Amino acid sequence: MKINELSVGDWVRYRDREWQVCSLYKFTEEVGLWRKDSQFCEYVSDLHHIPLTAEILEKNGFRKLDRFNEYVIGEWDSNPFIAVRLAEKFVEPTILAKNGGTSAHLFGSRGEYVHQLQHALRLAGIGKEIEV
Repeated sequence: MKINELSVGDWVRYRDREWQVCSLYKFTEEVGLWRKDSQFCEYVSDLHHIPLTAEILEKNGFRKLDRFNEYVIGEWDSNPFIAVRLAEKFVEPTILAKNGGTSAHLFGSRGEYVHQLQHALRLAGIGKEIEV
């Protein structure tokens, strides 16, 4: 994991527990982490991504579409709209964030982690806190 991939509020894994980023120190490559009543700093090299799963998506209000392995919030014709396609055989994981007219932002084959979903939600203007 690299420090420039993270934003304040992102969820990461450290020592088999989920923590939320509360500060970023790019010069020292340290990340402030918090969880309930605990807060401390750790090197970004010791942090890990949290894989995006169907369970996390459903827990956060995404609904599954019949085609592909796709989960959505909103409707394609409305704004904002987010579609997440989980990895399958021959299918790359993707996140599509749409807000405003026909503009869309595709997170290519890097839509496989919780913090990337959080970035897409912010991009689409959805003020939703993700639960892991």
